[in-house]
Amino acid sequence: MVRLCVPAGDDQHALTRKPRLGFSAAEPSLIDSPFRACLLATGVTAFSSILGLARPGTFLRSAAFLGILDGAVTACDIYGRQELNRAVFKLDGLDNPKPFKLWERTKQWTLEDASLFGGATGLLIASNPRLFPGATGISRFVGVTIAGCAIGAKTAEWAFGRGAPHQAKRVEWVLAMQRQAHYQRLSQDEEAKASLSRFGQALLMSYTGDSTLMKILSKPFGGLSGTANPGSGHVVGQGHGHNDAHIEAMRQMKIQQAHAKQTVLMLAEFEKDELAAPDYDGGHRQYRMDAADTDLEALQEHLEHLNKLRAEEVKELAFVWRELAPKEHKMHQLPQEDPEKDLVRRELQLLNSIATHTSVRLAVIGYAQADARKRLAQIRNEDPATISKMPLPVMDELPPDSDLNESYVPQKIAARIRKRWEDARTDAAQVEHVLAQFDELKAQGMTHGHANEQAEALRENQTQLKQNVIATERLLKEFEERISKADAGTGR
Repeated sequence: MVRLCVPAGDDQHALTRKPRLGFSAAEPSLIDSPFRACLLATGVTAFSSILGLARPGTFLRSAAFLGILDGAVTACDIYGRQELNRAVFKLDGLDNPKPFKLWERTKQWTLEDASLFGGATGLLIASNPRLFPGATGISRFVGVTIAGCAIGAKTAEWAFGRGAPHQAKRVEWVLAMQRQAHYQRLSQDEEAKASLSRFGQALLMSYTGDSTLMKILSKPFGGLSGTANPGSGHVVGQGHGHNDAHIEAMRQMKIQQAHAKQTVLMLAEFEKDELAAPDYDGGHRQYRMDAADTDLEALQEHLEHLNKLRAEEVKELAFVWRELAPKEHKMHQLPQEDPEKDLVRRELQLLNSIATHTSVRLAVIGYAQADARKRLAQIRNEDPATISKMPLPVMDELPPDSDLNESYVPQKIAARIRKRWEDARTDAAQVEHVLAQFDELKAQGMTHGHANEQAEALRENQTQLKQNVIATERLLKEFEERISKADAGTGR
C-alpha cells in the first residue's frame, strides 16, 4: 500500500490537494504512462498489419520502446513540475512545503498498488519465453511488464473506483485546468519566472505558451475589456481598456490574500532605447556611476532626446484630448436604446485609455528630464541645496488651439488603434473556433459541467467582443482617413 512520486507540498496547496476518491494516484501521469504506451503500441501493430509488415511480437516490442520513451518524458515532466510548483508555492506564501517523496506508505489500497501488482505479474509471466513467440530478450520482459501495469491500473479503476463512472478522470481534468491557471499566473510574474532554470522555463512555456484554449477560456477578453480589479474573475463587457498597461499589470499581480485590498496598476510601455541613458537600466537609475565619471555630452544628448520625445507625446495627448469632448457630446445626445450609443461609448473608452497611457508616459518622461537636469548640475558642481529645489515639470505644456486638428498627423494613435483592432479580430476568431470545437464535443456527449459552464460564459460574452471589433474598426477608419487627408494636404 504505497503512493509513488508524492509531490512536494502534498495536500498543502491547490496544486497538490488531491480529492479523496479511494483509488487515486499521487501522480496520475505516472500511472497513465503504461496505458498510453499500450495504446500507441496497439496503433503501431494495427498499422503494421494493414501494411503487411506485422510480425509476431510487434506489440510487445513497440510497447517496450514506447513505454521507455513515454516513461522518460513523464519523469522529466514530473521533475520539472516540482520546480514550477515550488515557484507557485513561493508566490502564494508557502515557504516550507513538504518535501518530494519517491514513495510513501498508506493505509489504503491505491492505483499504484494495482499497477505494481500488474507489472509484477507481467514480469513473472514474461519469464516463460514460449508464451510470447517473436519477442525476445529485454523487449519481452519490458513489454509484458508495461502491459501488466496498464491492465492492473485500469482493472482497479473499473472494479474498485468509487463514485460515478469516470469521476476520478473528470476531477483530474479539473485539477489539470487549475494547474494550468496557476502556471499561467506564474508565467505572468517576471521575477518568479526568472528564478526558474532553463528547463523549468521551457516546461512552463510548454504548459502556457501554446495553450490557446486555456487562454481563451480563462481570460477570453484580456486586453480588450475595461480596467478591472486584479482579483476580478470576469472583465468582459466593460469595453476597452489599455492592452499594454493591462498586460504589464497582470505580470505584477500576485494571488490575493484573504482580506487584502485590491489594487489597480496604471503602467506605461516604452521602447528599450527611449529611456536609455548613462547609468540607466530598464528605465530606472542604477546609481553605479559617480557624477565625475559621467559623460557630460552623452547626458546632454539624452536630455535633448527627452525634450523631443516629450514634445511629441504632448501633441499626442492634446490631439486625443480634443477628440474626446465632441464624441462625448455625441454620445450624450443619443438615446439609451440606440445601438449607435454603445459603439460610440466603446470608441470613447479606447481613446480615453490611449490618453491615460500617454499621460503616464509623459509623467515618466518628465521625471527623466528633471533627473537629467539634476545630473548635469551635479557634474557642474552646483550647490546641492540649489539642485534639490529644481522643480519637476507639470502638465502645462499643451500647445495652443491654433490649427492642430488640421496640421497634426496622428500616426502613433492610429498605429495603437490598429494593434487593438488586430488583437480583437484574432481573439474573436479564436473564440469562434473554440466554441465550434466545443459544440462538436458536446454533440458527441464528451463534455461535462465545468467545461459547459466555461463555454456558456464565453458564449454569453461573445457579442461584447464582436462589438469591440466593430467599434475599433470604425475608429481606425476614421483616423486613417484623417492621415490620408493630412498627407494629401502636405503633398506627400
